[in-house]
Amino acid sequence: MNWRRIGGSPENTPLVPIRHSLLFQIEQTGGGGYISAPFMPDDDPSKSATPSSGAGLVLFVALGLVLLFGAVVIGRRLSRPKIDLKPVAAATPALAPAAPPEKSSVTSAERQEVLKRIDLMPNVNAATKERLYAYVDHAQNMQRLMTVSFETGRTRLSEKEAARVVKESKQMPFTGVVRDPAMVFVVLGYGDQRGDEKKNLQISAARATSVVELLRKQCGVQSIIETVPMGSPLLFNPKDTAENRVAEIWTGQP
Repeated sequence: MNWRRIGGSPENTPLVPIRHSLLFQIEQTGGGGYISAPFMPDDDPSKSATPSSGAGLVLFVALGLVLLFGAVVIGRRLSRPKIDLKPVAAATPALAPAAPPEKSSVTSAERQEVLKRIDLMPNVNAATKERLYAYVDHAQNMQRLMTVSFETGRTRLSEKEAARVVKESKQMPFTGVVRDPAMVFVVLGYGDQRGDEKKNLQISAARATSVVELLRKQCGVQSIIETVPMGSPLLFNPKDTAENRVAEIWTGQP
């Protein structure tokens, strides 16, 4: 139990026990009597909280909730897997290589190579070889009209390449040649410079035949058309096999 001395001088002031939060202070009056007044100790825990302290507590709780919510949001964002938004490139189909640059003139060396191939043509009788030989060897104004490209291992023209041939057949100098009934067409088919020579010869013959069909059906060519399978001669760039996957259209006057 705590005791406190109240009122008067220290030696004449009685000690009063402090039992409750509310105490009474006894003071001695001048007439010898006493008055009592309520007394509240400074450290009494029963004092009620002021309004300012209550508002501070609410603000502290609110700030804590805001920080907690922000931490939860940041944690969820960091835990999400990253999505790669890079566009996926669409696969493009393989296209036929572009035709080599056109060379309209036919050299003497090229003629000699064709004549050699005519002599080596299989399953062709002597009369046909002689006729072809005369066309190539004695033709006047022999020129290379067009070069047509094929895809690797293919003997049929792609739709894009066939459309290009048809389009050019409607323009000069092709239209001028087609209108001349004396002109003779010679289609030379080529194969790759690698692989079996016999197989390449068959491929070159099939490519020449494919071009002849296109000239007849869609390009309006009614003149004589001869085919010569060239196999895989070294007439083109040996480092680029695409240049040998072609067929050439030659024209001349007999």
